[in-house]
Amino acid sequence: VDKKYVAKLDGEITEDTVKAFSDGIEFSDGTKCRSAVLECDENDKKTGIVTICEGKYHQVKKMFLCCGLKVVHLQRISIGGLYLDSNLHIGECKLLTDLDKKSVFIGNIH
Repeated sequence: VDKKYVAKLDGEITEDTVKAFSDGIEFSDGTKCRSAVLECDENDKKTGIVTICEGKYHQVKKMFLCCGLKVVHLQRISIGGLYLDSNLHIGECKLLTDLDKKSVFIGNIH
């Protein structure tokens, strides 16, 4: 199931960063990440939207570190086709409807 995040960074995303995410990144411990989609706003090169299909521990942060960038803020915005309520506070839960549950498996890119 794809997971989508907004990442605010301490530096700017370059074409090389986008390509590295697309190619897949290998961590220094030998762990390999599958291809990920990194989108960058032309007006804010320090913010990226990342779509991954895995869920390794701190994966998005580690992927950016491999590209020389530190994540200063990270927020998951969707799981599959289910967009998360931006009004939920950290640690807060929401009961999912049957439609919400089904939408998790809709719209995956991997």
